[in-house]
Amino acid sequence: MQCKNHFLFAFFMIMILSTCSQQKSVTCQESPTPKYDGSLVTILDEKTGLALKDTLMDLKEKKRDIYKACRTYTFDGSISIQSEKIFYTKIDVFIPGKRFAPDSFKQDEVVYRYYDFKFYSSNHGYISPKILDQLHYQSHTGIIENVETVWTHPFREGPFYKLENCPFPEIRLPIESNKDWTTSLNIQSGYEELSNTYNNCTYEIVDTSSINLAFDKNIKTWKLASVCENSKKSKCKHIYYFNKDYGFVKQHYTINDSIDITFELNSFKN
Repeated sequence: MQCKNHFLFAFFMIMILSTCSQQKSVTCQESPTPKYDGSLVTILDEKTGLALKDTLMDLKEKKRDIYKACRTYTFDGSISIQSEKIFYTKIDVFIPGKRFAPDSFKQDEVVYRYYDFKFYSSNHGYISPKILDQLHYQSHTGIIENVETVWTHPFREGPFYKLENCPFPEIRLPIESNKDWTTSLNIQSGYEELSNTYNNCTYEIVDTSSINLAFDKNIKTWKLASVCENSKKSKCKHIYYFNKDYGFVKQHYTINDSIDITFELNSFKN
């Protein structure tokens, strides 16, 4: 028998796709926590090639300790070019408490909403009206939280689209200093000059670090360093901090040593 893995193709498509809708209220629809995350595969008959049955493989115990149903995280996001700030926004990250339909066996749904935009005189047309318009839509996408991995899609709507070319926020468990791993990603259409390219990325858990956030001081985190190199020779560095209760609380991206994009957790509510 042969296995046809729905996940191998779908995963990379899902990693670059998210569904958008007009800004509107999204209600909490908490569903029972699945026992496992997994990959759906179809078992094929070796002689006929016909499907015999579907089954879940690569099972990992499911967790919802950080991304709990009905919780909202609020981030401050900003973009700077050559150290001059050009844009600021608040971002709400809302957890509806259900699976993400395009990958309902592995990812939970998360909703990103952008608001309170601020422009600075140094913008110089970097953020066009067309790009900004994308922030008037809320993004529905996926996250992973299980006993082996915590992983999220980046904020990549509107002027943040370049983050598709950067290391996605991820940590692999158990957490250990100097732990490292690699990933790769094919970027499909829809990301301006990044469309139809691919990334190779490396990650390392550096060490523990205590940081101050708006709602608490001396929060214990793990610092991670990662970098992606794109087939078009662009490069993105990502320094970020992970806390076991709040997830990825602080992120700093540097793109081609000229564009800096930062996100910092400002508040949360259950």
